[in-house]
Amino acid sequence: MKTKRLLNPKLLSHVVEKVHEDNLPVEIEMGERKDGLFDVLFVYPDTFQDAFEPLMDGAFNEVFGPLEGGRD
Repeated sequence: MKTKRLLNPKLLSHVVEKVHEDNLPVEIEMGERKDGLFDVLFVYPDTFQDAFEPLMDGAFNEVFGPLEGGRD
């Protein structure tokens, strides 16, 4: 699978660290910097698809804190 995202440098750094520390099957290819964000391509096996979004959500929450006013 391939997923392309624009990420804040702080979030990107955290994701790279998490992938490295946990030895996850994700390749990260950084592209151009656009308006302070990095264009990033994530490449991972189809079997990792269900774990990719929780990885990104968890990284966001760890870097920026959980969003306020979630679902009731």
